[in-house]
Amino acid sequence: MNKSISVGEKTLEVEGMMIPINEMVPNPKQPRVSRIFSDELRKSILETKGLVQPLLVERISESQKKSLLKELKQRYQEFGDTCILEFLESVDPKFLILDGERRWANIVRIISEDPSIEYLKIVPCDVIKQQLSEKDRYILWVSIHKMRKEWMAMEKENAAMALIKLVGDPASAANILGVTVRQLSKFIEIYNLSQRMIKTVGPRAISYAREIMNLAAKLRTDEVVNAIVDKVNRGLIKDNVDIRQLRVILKNPEAREEFLKPNGTITSALSKIQQTGITPSIGKSAEFRDTLIQFKSIVSNYPWREIRKWKGDKELLEEIEDCIRFLQEIKETLAA
Repeated sequence: MNKSISVGEKTLEVEGMMIPINEMVPNPKQPRVSRIFSDELRKSILETKGLVQPLLVERISESQKKSLLKELKQRYQEFGDTCILEFLESVDPKFLILDGERRWANIVRIISEDPSIEYLKIVPCDVIKQQLSEKDRYILWVSIHKMRKEWMAMEKENAAMALIKLVGDPASAANILGVTVRQLSKFIEIYNLSQRMIKTVGPRAISYAREIMNLAAKLRTDEVVNAIVDKVNRGLIKDNVDIRQLRVILKNPEAREEFLKPNGTITSALSKIQQTGITPSIGKSAEFRDTLIQFKSIVSNYPWREIRKWKGDKELLEEIEDCIRFLQEIKETLAA
């Protein structure tokens, strides 16, 4: 069955068909970095006895197979997963998955655990008729995923860097992502910072980099950033959330000096604050400030294209007015 689907500003001609699960593989160049498997998704697939939404795939040539499998094996080795690696040994790829890697991977896991489930060995797919370039594939993936819930917490930094490389122009890359150029620049900063820790903490490097970049600019000197990166890489900082304690530590001269020592830790720095009689825990005002920072970060990450679709939503406008009014009252109280 032939049909057209719209993705962003692009219209694609696709053909619906059923394809064996071992004749397709994911695109190794897409920005997803982790969180492939989901108990909830597998439960849903089993309950519906298959996929409700077809996978979006593209035909591949015989000459592409070898390099694709090599890249995929390396990708899944980095994830530390053996289930997919074992499955890749038996595939004969004829199609490249452009949207649906999580669904594909979770079906593979279900089959690996129970090979008798025959109905999952052939899945519905929409096969794109056009030949796509690497740039087309990437923009297509971003256009689909930036509207989804999981996009907010996942691959935006990796996507920003890849789009800059593919498109070249920051304004165009920002437009594709649905963010401002300023937001794009922040994503690039976070990505570059994460690469300094990726070898030691893997995909969690993005979370560490985000926490570092959330420190106030006046506290986030090159010396401080270098110290944090070094301590993460040496295992002296083992949880990205601990970096938030630096908002208190870096404001105290003795605690800051202790933290910047080669073997200084967040715990040893906090002990310096305790010695001065100042509580090491974040005060109520700082807690509220952190809440505001998180709120601002969450709201600013929503794509403007998506926000424009909500135009005229009276209930949403009322909630926004309430927030503005409440924050204005707090501001006036604090400024009095």
